[in-house]
Amino acid sequence: MLKIKSEDGAVLVLSIIIILVLTVLVTALVGSINSNISFTKRHENDIKAYYAAEAGIEQGINVLLIDRENIDNYISDNSNDTDDEDYIKDYKNDSFNDFESFELRVKEGSGDDEYDFKSIGSSGSDVTKIIYTTININSEMGAGMFNNALTTEGDLNIDLSDWSGDDETKITGDIYASQLGVDDKFSFAKGELLGDIYANEIGVFENSGMEMNGNIYADQISKHHGQKFAVSGGKINNIYANEIGTFEMSDSDFITGGVHTFSIDANQSFIEPKSLENEVDSFGKIIPDFSEYFENDGNVYLGNENNPDYDGSVIELEGNKEYNNFNKDGSGIIVVNGDLDIKNNIKANKDNDEDFLIILVDGDISTSMHIEGNVFMYASGKINIDNTPGGSSQGQGNPGKFEVNGSFMAEEGITINDSRNQGLNLTHNDKFVEIFEDIGYGIPQLGSNNSGSSGSSSTSIEIVKWQED
Repeated sequence: MLKIKSEDGAVLVLSIIIILVLTVLVTALVGSINSNISFTKRHENDIKAYYAAEAGIEQGINVLLIDRENIDNYISDNSNDTDDEDYIKDYKNDSFNDFESFELRVKEGSGDDEYDFKSIGSSGSDVTKIIYTTININSEMGAGMFNNALTTEGDLNIDLSDWSGDDETKITGDIYASQLGVDDKFSFAKGELLGDIYANEIGVFENSGMEMNGNIYADQISKHHGQKFAVSGGKINNIYANEIGTFEMSDSDFITGGVHTFSIDANQSFIEPKSLENEVDSFGKIIPDFSEYFENDGNVYLGNENNPDYDGSVIELEGNKEYNNFNKDGSGIIVVNGDLDIKNNIKANKDNDEDFLIILVDGDISTSMHIEGNVFMYASGKINIDNTPGGSSQGQGNPGKFEVNGSFMAEEGITINDSRNQGLNLTHNDKFVEIFEDIGYGIPQLGSNNSGSSGSSSTSIEIVKWQED
């Protein structure tokens, strides 16, 4: 008889085998989970380190936009404290918490107005990311504030309503004015305006023949009693305004683009206002601070009242006096503490495209329409240019022409009045900014009380290179 042996031991062996297999699987699974957690954590730290490095670059850009001199001084004062890539160490350091931080290093770039940044971001104990970038900062427009033919934080009034001569009347460049035609009017009978107009408020605007290829941007247009925006000739491209009051136009063809507004009080049947998608920004302070030029007593040369000595440096003229003629060639800066009254003419570099004369007046400027050459004028008060018989700056004899390459800037207002049909030709040219840099005390900047938006940006930047390691 065949006997079958007991199988009790086989169950034990099978159980052990199953346990071993499960142990191996669990160990592998735990290892895989730990590996995934480690990878995820590493990836997360990589991302945090990258963002920390990027924050360092943004910090450098912000300093360039707000206070470029800070970086220039740091480079100058720490030029010997560099690492192996010639970056000046420890320009900026910042810690977000115990795990994330950046170290920002800087050096001069290879090109003009270029800066090289190296930002080392860290997260955790051994995770770092490095970003190299080259930033070009654009200040050739004199911080953007000199990029206009006419600029005032007061009222701009131009009266060429009686102009009927054959001489050219032309303004090439933008116009910035807190108010335009509020105290008097902004009136053209003919001519060209090749640029845009920016104003918080427009009062009396009359165009009976001016060809304007740019746009008008304003918060309010002719909203008050006695004010009117009237177009009876010429051309205007587009008008953008948050509010429009009294608006008269004899022919819809005078507006080649359209009238864009949120609201218009007085409308004509052929005017079909277009919806204004975005509010027109108002601006606050757009004129830089020239006080250093009036306060600094160094490098000043005095001459007599009609023929001041001029050596291409900074000259100071006595203010609150009347000058007959003002004829100077060469690049330089004239500083006047007090009002400047020139009865006859101003001529500066009339036949020379390279040189520029800068006239800075801590007071009012009054002169006739006879201004020729390359000139930048600034007044802390008002600029009054008047060829009207009996006007405050009426010259003697032939008043001559107004033919200027440059710019006019006044804190409290600008008035241009020509009833003698001599013509006006103003072409914006910001080459004078180089004179501030070359022989002056640097480019004047906006003060800390700047609250504007349109046209008030002090600098612009361009990212020339971006490399991540």
